Amino acid sequence: MIIRFTISTLFWVAAIPSAIGQAEPLAFTYGDPGITERGIKVVEDEEGNFLFIGDRYIQLDTSGVQPTNVDLEYFKINPEGEVLWSGYLDSTIADGGISVLAESGGGYTLLAKHCDNVLGGVGCNRQNPRLYRIDEEGNILWHTTYYSGFIGIAANFVKTPDGGYVIMGMTTKYSELGDLFLLKVDANGAEVWEATVPTTGGRAFDVAPAPGGGYYIAGSSIETNGRTAMVSKISEAGEVLWTQFYGKASFTGKLLQPFGDGFGLLLTNITSDFFPKELMRMDANGALIWEKDLISDIDRPTSAVATENGVVVTGLDELVSTDNKVAKVVKYDLNGNLVWAKTHDPYPDHYEHPTDIISTENGFVIAGFTELADTVIYVYPEDLMLFLIDPDGDLDSLEVPNAVTETNTLHTVIVYPNPASDFVAFQLSDNRNESYELLIFNTLGQPCETRRFSGPGFRLDRNGLSDGLYYFEIRSLKNELIAKGKLILE
Repeated sequence: MIIRFTISTLFWVAAIPSAIGQAEPLAFTYGDPGITERGIKVVEDEEGNFLFIGDRYIQLDTSGVQPTNVDLEYFKINPEGEVLWSGYLDSTIADGGISVLAESGGGYTLLAKHCDNVLGGVGCNRQNPRLYRIDEEGNILWHTTYYSGFIGIAANFVKTPDGGYVIMGMTTKYSELGDLFLLKVDANGAEVWEATVPTTGGRAFDVAPAPGGGYYIAGSSIETNGRTAMVSKISEAGEVLWTQFYGKASFTGKLLQPFGDGFGLLLTNITSDFFPKELMRMDANGALIWEKDLISDIDRPTSAVATENGVVVTGLDELVSTDNKVAKVVKYDLNGNLVWAKTHDPYPDHYEHPTDIISTENGFVIAGFTELADTVIYVYPEDLMLFLIDPDGDLDSLEVPNAVTETNTLHTVIVYPNPASDFVAFQLSDNRNESYELLIFNTLGQPCETRRFSGPGFRLDRNGLSDGLYYFEIRSLKNELIAKGKLILE
């Protein structure tokens, strides 16, 4: 059952208020204040409007923390952030969203997940992918389910040159160990061909078109040395051409294409600090060109988008001293060099959790959700979040005469040596001769050292600090956050 409504009935939208004399940031939240909702994906259509999809968590399991009743919801939003129409698919036909594409001539196609078997009120025992084609007003034209009777966990889908789609995911249809699949369907959702790549305990990440035709699919498998990221190339006819393994443990990831003459892979691992957060660039045949550890630039990368001259990564950063988590956006060039890094906290009373980023004519749109606590538990009210940034990573704003845009932008800081043994030096990119406070925290957020210094540079002697990972923040004497990062003592 599809349920459609306008903003005046069930859902609300809130924009960030601006101070007198300031521009109004293009940042909004959407949803029902009393329900847990999480934004997933956003797409821009031919008219410059957006369709933003997310999940509504309606009912929890017997433990009270995991959802058993989830609706896929969507909002059509104009460039000013106003909702044109919205609706949701009742969980009798959809149990959450995965991705969305805008169609030429109007309308959208949604990739959803459907729970084929609920096990004893404690969650979904068998998941299947479903495609929904909706018109420009949100009415369902058709929907089709795949891998019925088996586990089929979809990760993403893309358009094909003939107007159809390829859906990428993992299935146990052919092996209990799990295979990565790429399923080709026509413009009406009918199956055309299927390609599979055997894995052990496979996880599906993403799919992207390959230069010159065909598709890249990314995932991970448990190999001899443990779980490792992998990419396969599939031809337009469904033939597996090659598979490359990259030796990096990962449960989630994002393909980036085009990325120079080949493609890129972001390993996100957003739920764990024990796995690497890596950005890799490969040539068209999957050979690794370079890899970059993102630990010093962004705490939890969640998504990325390739640009003409690099890649923009988004995610969240942890501000240990204030127990806050804010949105982070980082740009790298084609060689993996840091171009800029910006931090945004448009909702100071909530954590910001980006889940998607897309490029637009005027910059980038970041989608996700706000939350009152950083947790996987679904009992806290959460709302869908959408905000726009310009090509330099700053919060975009409505054009207001004599307005001044203020952004929460951190300075670049060089930390060396890192890892360190006896001492560590901090060098700010801004050479102002001002006074600052350096705060060091352990992984539990407990303060270990606090030092004041003047000028752009400071040397910190170890002074009995134990081996391990530490967080640091540099603040002005007015408590303004100047820079933050991580350091390792060994």
